Amino acid sequence: MEARDGAVVRVLGALLAFTDIADRDHMGQNMFQRDAVRWQPAVVEAGLPPSVPPMRLLDAERVPLVAGVRQAAELGRDELCWELAVGGHALFETERYFDDWQECYETAMGLARAAGNLRGRARLLISMAGLLYTRRRYGPAEESNTEAMELFERIGDQRGYLEALSNAPFFLVPNGRLTEAITAGREAFVRLDAGGQPAAALHAYSQVGLAHLQAGRPERAAAVLTEIIDGARKQGIRTLIARDTYWLGQAQLALGRPAEAERSFTELAECSRNIGSSGMFYTAHAWGCLHLARGEHAEARRRLLEGVEIAHALHDPMFETRVLVDLLDARLYGPRELPAAIGRGEHAVEVARGIDYPYLLAGVLEKLAGLRDAAGDATTARHLADEAAVVRDRIR
Repeated sequence: MEARDGAVVRVLGALLAFTDIADRDHMGQNMFQRDAVRWQPAVVEAGLPPSVPPMRLLDAERVPLVAGVRQAAELGRDELCWELAVGGHALFETERYFDDWQECYETAMGLARAAGNLRGRARLLISMAGLLYTRRRYGPAEESNTEAMELFERIGDQRGYLEALSNAPFFLVPNGRLTEAITAGREAFVRLDAGGQPAAALHAYSQVGLAHLQAGRPERAAAVLTEIIDGARKQGIRTLIARDTYWLGQAQLALGRPAEAERSFTELAECSRNIGSSGMFYTAHAWGCLHLARGEHAEARRRLLEGVEIAHALHDPMFETRVLVDLLDARLYGPRELPAAIGRGEHAVEVARGIDYPYLLAGVLEKLAGLRDAAGDATTARHLADEAAVVRDRIR
């Protein structure tokens, strides 16, 4: 029995090293201190095909990874168990494996609590915050992250505390607390960079660029996003390069610079191939927005509808709402098409009300008002516009 358990632990140690490799390739660095026994990553990496991204290879090992979390729990190896669970975070997030994510969290958290492993609990709370955020439950996500920060502070884990701090701006932007997000993002960037976590620093700083964009400062947003993309290129952070290239293009469109946006979106199409289905969404929405800005309405509708389909496949109401804001543009529809467009707009408002993201809710209300006005329903259009103004007042 002891020999068998030892063999299982050794196999799981190889899998754990594999998650290290995928995490570093995906995020630019390993985000936290790891103490469970694992194989040397260099040994594992030497056996991997160099032409395939590690995250794609880890995806092929998803079932063994989830089973490994269960096996570690059965053996009572709390450190190994939570590290394997957290090691799957980037994969689960990228490919939207929500059920696996939830199962790994619950299995590992149960053991961490029983073992009194406070650092494991804190790390798992960060992972749960990520799951809640990806499911667009921003309030509970912030609560989970705050609990993690309190645990890290309690045990004196400064690195863990800073990691949780880097997440704070991600919850502030959707809630419309843009001034707080800018302050928190800058603070996190400075502290994480000084603490030797440059990748986490850039991830936190990315929300500063987004906050400026949503606050109506695209010039400032473009400057911040360009700085982040340059830093992400130096560190090889694929997810950040793709995501912020998408936002940079949006800032350039807001500035009336479609030629610059086209260059950004062309780069996005190249770099988004290895970041999962979300990259497909970014690309479809980006090109839809560019075609719309150029007045190429048929192609804009095609790409924006593609973005809606991807959002549906991802079960992502935030992505769906984001693309619907542009798909509801009245310029895309002739008089006979307005009733169907209004129906889509009413659906968009319903979806937007289900997530706590006032910026997007205001956007769909305004677009639906435009459609109603184009259809000759000035009274309803005015009521929708008034509600949008009230929602926008929540954004500060």
